[in-house]
Amino acid sequence: MFGDPNTNSKGWDKKEFSKVCVNKDSYRVPLKQSDRDKREGDYPYYGATGIIDYIDDYVFEVMHLLIAEDGKNLETKNKDIAFLAEGKFWVNNHAHVVVETDESNLYYLKYLINNINLKPYITGIDQLKLNRSNLGKIVINVPPIELQNQFEGFVKQVDKLKFESVGNESYEYLESWYLDENKDKKIRVYTVCLDDEEKAINTLKCIVENNT
Repeated sequence: MFGDPNTNSKGWDKKEFSKVCVNKDSYRVPLKQSDRDKREGDYPYYGATGIIDYIDDYVFEVMHLLIAEDGKNLETKNKDIAFLAEGKFWVNNHAHVVVETDESNLYYLKYLINNINLKPYITGIDQLKLNRSNLGKIVINVPPIELQNQFEGFVKQVDKLKFESVGNESYEYLESWYLDENKDKKIRVYTVCLDDEEKAINTLKCIVENNT
């Protein structure tokens, strides 16, 4: 759909990350473990790689994109560097917080940050860091917003398939890898089936063909 995000094989417009989103880092409030222990609650408390606790209040609401600011995961990528948070939640100072503009879609930005080479923007050796200034300088491909929104719809469709069930029967999930048109990057696509692997593979191929 978007081609290789590192080579810009589709020839999309290119802009700095700070030009296509709004940074909300100034609203973050870090809390020590001892303080959080006194404030147990139902609201997620996010760090660099996701939810690390639950507390009694929130700072953000509605969907935001969180991007790890520091940690080894910036290099290993054992977990997504960028992930979506929605509802009401709190974020510490180890994850950047951004919202979309009329030029961008958070689902697309999440995909992009998790798939581009960030090494030129990461500082440190033992303590890796992607600071706010460098995050804003990342040059990204900016496809038309209509295509980004179409991508969001596809992601939601796939997520729905992944978690659906019929009656008491849980779907069996098939994860498969397909090479993109450049034959140099693998994309992960999910589909589901009951007990028919061939049917699942055909469904997966249909989804890929209709969304690339």
